[in-house]
Amino acid sequence: MKRTQSDWHHSLRDRFLLLSQRHARIAMGCGVAFLVGCGGKDYLCDAKPVQAGQCTTFWVDARKPWNPTNIEARRDERYTFVVGPSVPPWKDWIIDSDPEFGWSWRRLGRLMQRNARTTSAPMYSLVCAVGRVEEDAWVVASNAIVAPARTREGSVECYANDWPSSFAYGNNSGCLRVVACRDL
Repeated sequence: MKRTQSDWHHSLRDRFLLLSQRHARIAMGCGVAFLVGCGGKDYLCDAKPVQAGQCTTFWVDARKPWNPTNIEARRDERYTFVVGPSVPPWKDWIIDSDPEFGWSWRRLGRLMQRNARTTSAPMYSLVCAVGRVEEDAWVVASNAIVAPARTREGSVECYANDWPSSFAYGNNSGCLRVVACRDL
C-alpha cells in the first residue's frame, strides 16, 4: 500500500517521539553511538543524500558556530524538520529562548537582530544554511516544509542565530535533537 504525503507527515511526529524515547542508538551507519546529546563531539559521518521518505537525526549545540546535519541537499528536494526539546534549556546567556521564535525578550531581540549572523531570522533562533552561506539561511520551524537547495546544492549546517563572535557563542547553552525527513 502506497503512503500518501498526508500519511507521511502525520507519522513524522510519531517517529520523532519514538526516537526520543531511546537514549542510545547507532548514528546513520557511522558506527558511533549516540549517548546523551551534544557532548562536544560531532556524531556524524560525511554529509550524504537522504533518500525520499527517509529521516536523519542530528544534534545542534548552541555553543558551536556550525553544526553538521548529515544532509547533502540537492535541488527539488524538500525536508520536514522536527525539533525536540533542548537539554539544557536553549538560552543565550540568561535569556530564555525558543529555537523557532528566538529570545523571550522580543523587543530587545528585534533591536539586537540587526547584528546577528542572519538578520532576517529572530535573535537566537535555530537557523540552517546550505554550504555555510548565511545570506540564504532559514529558520527551522517544526513541521515546516523547506527546500534547502533553493539557490545552491551542498551540505546543510545549523546554528543558533547569535552575534558572529566567539564571545557570543561562549555564553550560549542548549543542545537540540533535530529530525529531518525528506519528503516523498
